[in-house]
Amino acid sequence: MEEKDVGILCFANSFPGFRAVLKQRYSDFIVNEVDLDGNVVRLTSLTAPPEDETRSDAAAAEFSVASYEAQLDAFKELAGEENARIVKQLLDKISPEKSDDGNSLVETLTPNEDKGSRTKVHAFFRERMPMLITDTVADNRIRVRYGGGSASDDRSGKRNRSWKGKRGHDSKRQRQDGDKFDRRAGNYWPADRHKFCQFYLYKENKTTQSALMIVAQKIGVKAKNMGFAGTKDKRAVTTQRVTVYKHSATQLAALNKALFGIKLGNFSYVEKGLVLGELSGNRFNVILRDVVAESEHAIKEAAEGMGNSGFINYYGLQQQAAEESRKIFKTAGPAEALKLMPHHMIAERAILLGLKKDPANYLQAIQNIPRPMRMMYVHSYQSYLWNSAASTRIQKYGNPLLSFSNGVKDVAFTGVDAVVEGDLVYCQEDEISKEAGKDDVDLEDLVDTDVLEDDACMELARPSRKKVKHVTAEDIASKKYAITDVVLPLVGSTTVYPSNDVADVYNKITKMESIDLKSCTHNVKEFSVEYLTGAYRNLLVKPIDFEWRLSSYSDARNPLTKTDMDLLQDPSTSLPEEDANSTQGPSLLALQLQFTLPTSAYATMAIREVMKMSTSVSVHKLLSQ
Repeated sequence: MEEKDVGILCFANSFPGFRAVLKQRYSDFIVNEVDLDGNVVRLTSLTAPPEDETRSDAAAAEFSVASYEAQLDAFKELAGEENARIVKQLLDKISPEKSDDGNSLVETLTPNEDKGSRTKVHAFFRERMPMLITDTVADNRIRVRYGGGSASDDRSGKRNRSWKGKRGHDSKRQRQDGDKFDRRAGNYWPADRHKFCQFYLYKENKTTQSALMIVAQKIGVKAKNMGFAGTKDKRAVTTQRVTVYKHSATQLAALNKALFGIKLGNFSYVEKGLVLGELSGNRFNVILRDVVAESEHAIKEAAEGMGNSGFINYYGLQQQAAEESRKIFKTAGPAEALKLMPHHMIAERAILLGLKKDPANYLQAIQNIPRPMRMMYVHSYQSYLWNSAASTRIQKYGNPLLSFSNGVKDVAFTGVDAVVEGDLVYCQEDEISKEAGKDDVDLEDLVDTDVLEDDACMELARPSRKKVKHVTAEDIASKKYAITDVVLPLVGSTTVYPSNDVADVYNKITKMESIDLKSCTHNVKEFSVEYLTGAYRNLLVKPIDFEWRLSSYSDARNPLTKTDMDLLQDPSTSLPEEDANSTQGPSLLALQLQFTLPTSAYATMAIREVMKMSTSVSVHKLLSQ
């Protein structure tokens, strides 16, 4: 798929570009999340906080038998003398001197056929001895364990599936004394500690989801129960925040020895878990290799030009299915295509599985895709319409200037000068307060966009209460707005469109594809425009804290910048010098770009503006050869 296929046609400035290779090495593309306070998330430590490392021993010291004499007497009244003796025996094992990891700190009470009585015993431990955790096993017996550590987890973080060599059973009623503990029984958690552990996830050449799945499996939770603010690129080195409920920093830090291409660090305890959209943007550090340009001055003009003009805020290209599998599907059908489809291509495999079961039921095949991923297709269509509208806006109201497209001179519509009448902009504060006092506000001119803003990775971001309005002739005369204020809509039931020619592109494209923007022509709710709320996205984005630097190299295998792990191991910012007598090859030129973008922008589109060439993976694979 090429950029023109998804509506990416124009540039924001007319400076000539150059040829270069993007992501020749995955370490040439470094992404660090920026939190809501503007702090860049950088991995600087792999160890758990000291107070966390000692808390378990301190807690054990508090649990002396003497301090629980009253509770033992009460338990004796509730469950009998023998059971009280068993609990006292367990308490005797708990002492600060013991280095036991918790696996031997388990006792089982006598059988009890009365369910109501067992419920009272469970409640007793929860309320009066919270460091002891209970569950019910075979023969109606209650098992009691010390929960000061992660007794159900081994030191690598993997949940034990056996007890003293005995294999577990699937049914709760069949569980023997040797089975894993009931997941409902959480580990003891200090009352003065926040319930979520936040850590920085550093990953290399992995998707966010695959990295989270690996960590989740090792600590015995589901990946969906781990909170994060946004997904990060796969072919890159990225650092972002993650939260997990009631798992200690010590346990998470211990995983680092067993993780490949993943590191966890900068641990802290927080009150709430992260949700999608809780970030202000990302900091990028990008290396473009094998740069070929007319001169270094041309490279300087291209880099500084993008920094000054910004770039058209296009949605970038999305990953496409395997071409070989497509061919097989057309000739041999879904069953054979399924054999060739890579397992990581979840959506494509889900469709093929559905068609394998019922070849004629296309709707059911699509609905076989997990819902969050299904909605990505809807958002992708919204993105295509937005890209087309953005190109139309530049073509109609930009300047036809000499440009370079893939290294060939041609005339392309580039350059954006000013706001035009009918553009959409976010209202300024004085307009909002002025309109608030009116009784006859024109809803077509002033619309509340209390919708979820889009994110570059198609995730839902935090809600926005900004309002939009159409630019008037009076606004233009007073120069109240700049081109960077212009927004374009993503289609939806509450969307307001520009009142100039740009609005026509939405209707033109959707009519060609028999889609009605005002009403649904089918009964599948989630695939209708009415089901989408809509959003607004800036036409142009300017990078923040933009820096660039040229360097030379001869060995393509040598790193040209440092990752967080490199800096953690060696805090100096200097890179290893290449051997002056190296015979690796001729000197090559590289361009380093560093900048911060908001959540609603793609770094590849900023790079496209600098190079004036396609960011298609196929193009850069060809250049890398």
